[in-house]
Amino acid sequence: MNTPTCYLFSKIPVPSRVAPAHRSGRRMLLWILLSIVLITACPCALEAADILILETTVRPPAISSVEYQALLGLGYTAVDIDIVSNATWSGMTAAQFGSYKAIILGDPYCNSGTGAVTTLTANAMVWGPEITGNVVIVGTDPSFHPPGGTTLTEKGIEFATDDPNTVGAYITLSCYYHGTAALTPVPFLDGLSNLGTFTVTGVGCYNDAHIVATHPALSGLTDSALSGWGCSVHEAFDTWPPDFIVLAIAKGAGGTYTADDGTVGIPYILARGDALEPISNDTVKWKQPPDETPAGMDIRIDRGNGIDRVVADDFKCTTTGPITDVHFWGSWYRDPDPRGYIYKIHLSIHKDIPAAPTDPDSYSMPGALLWEMDFGIGEFTETLYAQLPDTEYEWWWDLYDAAMGPDPMGDQKIYQYDIYIDPNKAFVQEGDPNDPVVYWLDIYVLTEFGEFGWKTSITHWNDDAVYGDLSGTSLPWSELIYPPSHPYSPNSIDMAFMITTKPNVEPSEACCFEDGSCLELTAAECILKGGTPQGFGTDCNNTECPTPVPTEACCLPDGNCVNLTVAECKALNGVPQGLGTDCTMVKCPTPCEIPPINCPGTGEMAVMMAQIAGFGDNFASPLELTSPDTILLNYIVSCSAPGSPLQFDEIPGEGGVPSDSWLGHTFTGLPGGIVAARLEFRARATTGGGSGGTDNDHIAIVDTISACIPSWAWQNRFENLPEAGGSWLPGDVSTFCLDLAALPKPMGGPVSVLSQLATGRLGIRVDDDTGIDYMILTIAVCRCKYRYPGKVIAGVDDNCKFTAPMEPASPSTELTTAFGGPWRRFDQIVANRQFGHTFTGLPSGIVGAKLEICLRAGTGYSINDGLYLEFLNPTFRWAKSLASLTAMTWTVGDVKKLVLDLGNLPPSAGSVTSVLGDMADGDLDVYIQDDSAVDYIILRYWRCCETSVLGDINNDGVVNFFDVGIVGDNWLERADWLKNPD
Repeated sequence: MNTPTCYLFSKIPVPSRVAPAHRSGRRMLLWILLSIVLITACPCALEAADILILETTVRPPAISSVEYQALLGLGYTAVDIDIVSNATWSGMTAAQFGSYKAIILGDPYCNSGTGAVTTLTANAMVWGPEITGNVVIVGTDPSFHPPGGTTLTEKGIEFATDDPNTVGAYITLSCYYHGTAALTPVPFLDGLSNLGTFTVTGVGCYNDAHIVATHPALSGLTDSALSGWGCSVHEAFDTWPPDFIVLAIAKGAGGTYTADDGTVGIPYILARGDALEPISNDTVKWKQPPDETPAGMDIRIDRGNGIDRVVADDFKCTTTGPITDVHFWGSWYRDPDPRGYIYKIHLSIHKDIPAAPTDPDSYSMPGALLWEMDFGIGEFTETLYAQLPDTEYEWWWDLYDAAMGPDPMGDQKIYQYDIYIDPNKAFVQEGDPNDPVVYWLDIYVLTEFGEFGWKTSITHWNDDAVYGDLSGTSLPWSELIYPPSHPYSPNSIDMAFMITTKPNVEPSEACCFEDGSCLELTAAECILKGGTPQGFGTDCNNTECPTPVPTEACCLPDGNCVNLTVAECKALNGVPQGLGTDCTMVKCPTPCEIPPINCPGTGEMAVMMAQIAGFGDNFASPLELTSPDTILLNYIVSCSAPGSPLQFDEIPGEGGVPSDSWLGHTFTGLPGGIVAARLEFRARATTGGGSGGTDNDHIAIVDTISACIPSWAWQNRFENLPEAGGSWLPGDVSTFCLDLAALPKPMGGPVSVLSQLATGRLGIRVDDDTGIDYMILTIAVCRCKYRYPGKVIAGVDDNCKFTAPMEPASPSTELTTAFGGPWRRFDQIVANRQFGHTFTGLPSGIVGAKLEICLRAGTGYSINDGLYLEFLNPTFRWAKSLASLTAMTWTVGDVKKLVLDLGNLPPSAGSVTSVLGDMADGDLDVYIQDDSAVDYIILRYWRCCETSVLGDINNDGVVNFFDVGIVGDNWLERADWLKNPD
């Protein structure tokens, strides 16, 4: 790993976040870049690294990540790549970020929760503006989904590193925003553009991806390669800056985005840079997209008030052909409801009168009329193209209403108008790439009941647009410049429009289908039939279509077998049985389930819960990580032959994995009251060399370990387990099911293996020539006979008044280490300060708990805040936005008292629904980020006992009726105390 300690720069990065510069001669801005060489006297190489990777954004170890391997495949070496920690990243300057060729913020293997990008957010306005080159942003977790995800990573990084003169970026959102509400901000991207911000919506595990642009970042990819991942799309973009263009969408996932090929969905892959070409059934001759930001403006073009308004803009023609489609964008002033309507659109095309080269004050304008046509109702379509958020508006400008002037609150809705022209009546443009022709498009409209304006564009070419009043006798055209009150003043204005044409004959090309067959069709026909076009000039004689994805036997969780592809099998949580298998030759294991149990003393049914480790994919890549606790990990590292623990899917002695390796995994956070448990796992004996024999391999359940002297609660050889059939030979594979209550009594261990679970954890060790595909621990939990209450208060209950004094909170060392500071106190109302408090010293046997907390929204950014419970580095066990928890807009001054059942928490994507088992270690973390204040927190809990206990149960110094226990859910005395325990 290269950690940069000094840098050698050959240039100073030029700020890229400026408004579009005016292009006429008298306003041209000339940037002079000074070449400065800064040499630091330190013992580092004279050649700086080209690529920067933030270590926490890729799957560890970073040098094995798919992103790092993609860079090696492009010819970069370890010397060319800097991998930095969060701490190093946080201290870097803009000049240091700007010295790289590309920045990689990859996928840490579906990391969920925005805590993973805290570092990126903290200095987003330092590194973001330095990225001036090619950018790809992906709203999913590509590293988790080979081979399509691997190709996406490789091609995205290749595009990001393509321009050596600018800083590019390859960025994934991984699973950070999976399950979030619509319009959730992504603050760590704020520095990438000054034209707008990014917001996302969680789309769950959406699987229908669709490519809508031809682009190097998607080279070699198809819809099928990006779809069917089980979770192909995690987050999609509701809004994005207009200098980014959509590459792929979650097709049919909702939203109103319509691609040029007519498909509708929510964008999830965006790009900025060169080589973007929309996929369409039309040929796009010219496109200047609308400005959808609050800086967008509408120039009035209706002919109300007796003024013959007209606006025109120029465009360049590099091919000869008829203009059959004209599309433009506009808005109605103040969005009247009902709005007016257009009953005629007038289009005209003119020659170009260029600016005088010797006169810096001159500007180009429309010349002689070449073609004109009117379009009435029914000859054009109007669709709502975009709508700004409730608090944002675009500008309006009627250049002939001097009294009103430009209005910054003109409208919020943008409409698209599509005009389809009879090819026999269409204007035939001329020009070629070596001798292009410049034309002007003029537009005005006739309306009823409303004022209508033509939308400005984010794209600028040649000279300004112009406006005029054709009823006058003098020269009608005036130059369009943003007014002094506008943020882009005094820059040039250009209008939003697109010109397309339909070719007379669309050529056929090779079209490949999923079954491997090939037909020669037009690209449009191919897509409609579900195929993949192979490109202009191809035919089936010189095209080898990919062979169909093979099916194989898939064992489903219910024990049934279905022949499916590997991706389809995994999407159903099944276990693929291997290439060449089918259900006629495979016997799927019966489910390792616990039968229904009546709980003693209460007569209630036991609650079934499960923890899953690894993934049932029949030892397929990618690997899943094991999680042995510290004691078990130290035992494996210190006492096994190679000294490194196995991961799920690894087989000792195969694929470069050392022989004689041990696997360890610890299930944690188990609740009290477990009355039954079963452990399911799939194992395979190695066929690799160096093995000391698989017939002596064991699986063991940990009791205690002291140095290299273990005590096992239970252990046995694989060959002795019923599913092995009496032997465990190289290459044997089987799925095992252990009933922990029925295991033989071990020597020196506890009376029952179930008693191990009372510690809240279960450690498993496997030696030493056997690999494990996955493990599932299923438990049955009964509520205990007697329950006793307890209560802990943090802060002072001021009845949500948030008044002084401000009591200190006590976040744990784990929280302060992970999140730094600053931290807020109880009752403290201040922006951008996180809150944390950890309840410690909690008793064992907690079977129920409620958390009461009083909150207040502190700033306008409080809507982004969330409540997080129980920190398990690097994520929280449960998290949810305050806006959804409070069912409020959660803006400044909102106050809410929440009461959460910690055993039945509100559902939240990527979170557990109970943290009771996590409280077995005696603490509970509460964290809020980062503009909401806390008045107090009360933790009420109920712990479990087998017999009634007399005495000072609630530790208040006296024995009274508050010390009485609970039988089941009923008080022995003072039943109303449960409703109001204060």
